[in-house]
Amino acid sequence: MEVDPSYMRRRLEASLGIGVVSFVGPFVVASLVAYFVLDWSTRASLITGTALSTTSLAVVYAVLVERGLTDTGAGKLLMSATFVTDLCTALALSAIFIKPNLWFPAFLVVSLALILVLPRLAPWFFGRYGDRVIEPEIKLVFACLLLLMVLADASNGHAVLPAFVLGLVMSRHYAEHREEQKRLRVVAFAFL
Repeated sequence: MEVDPSYMRRRLEASLGIGVVSFVGPFVVASLVAYFVLDWSTRASLITGTALSTTSLAVVYAVLVERGLTDTGAGKLLMSATFVTDLCTALALSAIFIKPNLWFPAFLVVSLALILVLPRLAPWFFGRYGDRVIEPEIKLVFACLLLLMVLADASNGHAVLPAFVLGLVMSRHYAEHREEQKRLRVVAFAFL
């Protein structure tokens, strides 16, 4: 997705402020209503709060693209704030559902390695193998996501959190390589 990391860094306070408030406000209200008014269990209340406090990065992104707002300050801020909101959702869901096992350290190490290595490896890989009919750029991204999902499943973790961060650290590369981004966008939105 088109979260601009340098813009997010420059507007970190606003991005965090809007994103955290847009998560925490509905999370607290929905959780309290579910717990005290509906008399649900603590876990069910937390799940309710999480489910009702998230935004859809894909929907916000699609609307901004359709309206031509992705390159405006407001569009970049909305994308950054929505990213923060969804990151909070992923953290909350991980905290609620995670039951780590012996595979969890491997999942953490691989997640961290992908987040640190892929942005450095991608330019070389895409330069060497890119622009071919078999779409190696897309295959590399999906191979990384598949690896995260397999390890997350084996470790009782959740792949969405490292996948989100991986998307953020790769966004600079895709901002510089718009054709790759468009091809990946087509495939990603085909799954939605």
